[in-house]
Amino acid sequence: MNKILSKEENNHQWDRPLEFVLSLISNSVGLGNVWRFPYLAAQNGGGAFLIPYFLLYFLIGAPLYYMELALGQFTSRGPASGFVLARGWQGVGFAMIINSVLGTLYYNVIIAWALFYFVLSFRKTLLWSDCGHWWNSNRCFVPGFQGNTSTGNDTTLNCTALLASNLSNFTCPPTNNTKDVPATEEFFYRLLLNKSSSFDDFGVPGTYMSVLLLGAWIIICLCIFRGVQSSGKVAYFTAIFPYIVLLILIIFTATLEGAGKGIRYYIVPRWKLIGNFQIWQAAASQVFFSLSISFGSLIAYSAANDFHNKFFQQMCIVVCCDCFTGVFAGFAVFATVGFLATSLGREVEEYAQSSGPGLAFITYPEALSKMPASPFFSIIFFLMLLALGLGSQVLTISNLIGAAPLSIKAAGGFPDYEFPRWSVILGWFIFVFCILPIPLVFIISYIREYRRLSALQTTTGILGDNSQLTEYKEPKPIYLQALTANNSPADTWGPRRRKHQKDAYAHLAVRSAKTNIPSQQQFPEQSSKEMNHTDTQTGVINPTFDEGSAMHDDDGNTSHEKL
Repeated sequence: MNKILSKEENNHQWDRPLEFVLSLISNSVGLGNVWRFPYLAAQNGGGAFLIPYFLLYFLIGAPLYYMELALGQFTSRGPASGFVLARGWQGVGFAMIINSVLGTLYYNVIIAWALFYFVLSFRKTLLWSDCGHWWNSNRCFVPGFQGNTSTGNDTTLNCTALLASNLSNFTCPPTNNTKDVPATEEFFYRLLLNKSSSFDDFGVPGTYMSVLLLGAWIIICLCIFRGVQSSGKVAYFTAIFPYIVLLILIIFTATLEGAGKGIRYYIVPRWKLIGNFQIWQAAASQVFFSLSISFGSLIAYSAANDFHNKFFQQMCIVVCCDCFTGVFAGFAVFATVGFLATSLGREVEEYAQSSGPGLAFITYPEALSKMPASPFFSIIFFLMLLALGLGSQVLTISNLIGAAPLSIKAAGGFPDYEFPRWSVILGWFIFVFCILPIPLVFIISYIREYRRLSALQTTTGILGDNSQLTEYKEPKPIYLQALTANNSPADTWGPRRRKHQKDAYAHLAVRSAKTNIPSQQQFPEQSSKEMNHTDTQTGVINPTFDEGSAMHDDDGNTSHEKL
């Protein structure tokens, strides 16, 4: 039995500190840096977005990141049981878990998109590099291809339906369209997403996307089947490989026509936009999303650290890598945005702000299609996206295992669409469901504490009347006493492992010995009060949601001591 417990304990320990650092990098440096950061910067003024992002990142994001790591390493517990530092606020940990559940539901869809591109990259010619396919419309064109011409009366001559090898026999049929659409954009919206014309028309799930989504879940399960030890081994690849690919992509995109315009839009701030609250709001959401704050994964993985691990330098390395990666990837995206805007004859700002969440899946494939040996680089790039997505998702899944009106404008593919009332109500229901555990647990804990203090005052009231006190001080009202107690640490607050329960937390070791009671069949003389882990000081059962964490010590040895 001790060997089994010891093996289970070892599965929740890092083999070496380097694996912990690389796992944190994989968790923080993910699709949020390569996919989400560029499109938020594009929609919020480019350089004007970077200033509030940097300020919020280091003034709010980094301290909260440090706090979550400290909480997990000190308690050696996950988010659900780690927030007993204030017994009324344990619902924060439960809210983190719910936040992770909802996040993984859509995060894996992005991984399935990358898997779709990755599978279709094993071709001699990339499918999104030209028009003429069944999903293309007569507005399709290939940026940078000289066969695309335009007349002066808004009539586009679509000359990209044929490959360059057949240019000797091609004609240019006129089409009455005023807006051209790049082939990569049509590939994303018309083939991958099969986007409908209206939000009310949901359609049916695509067969190939459903299979790829299932495949993404299977890959994640294979990565975490052995606990944090196998996750740490995966992190060697998922944390280092993306930087090599991004460097190659940035060097190539810098040579495209119009790349300088895109980069200038990216790094030069528009000072008049700095005071826009929407930009600050978007920057704050990106900071939390990028650093994985409030998802619980940081607490869960730092809980597998050594109790005396000095993680401040490790935290600084991870935070700097995460911030650098997002800004670094933005150069590749905005260089391609400048190229696409130049090819379309549009302003960079206009094209960037009209793009949605699919910007990265349009700009990156466009740049890849222009590179020599494009299938090879496409395979490498989307393998990198898979590595980034899987690195973050593996840690989140591992953690799960161990004021707006009713008419809101959509912010993605339907900027002019007004959501129906039922969809907005559903969105608010999901939002309330996420934060409900925080007030609910607080109220339940407060009621329990209030009832305990009321009963205690009733039993001690006679003594108070008969005692002769020279100085009588009126006690605080019960509701204030209960509120104070509800915001104070629980009796079980402190390190979980017994060898760390020293000095100010020595009482936990005594409590652990008292709670390690054999069964009633062996000791029938023990009272039910002792079997229920009663607090000897207050005379009531501990109302926290602790999971009996002190039933065995750090080495997996269960102690059986008589009281």
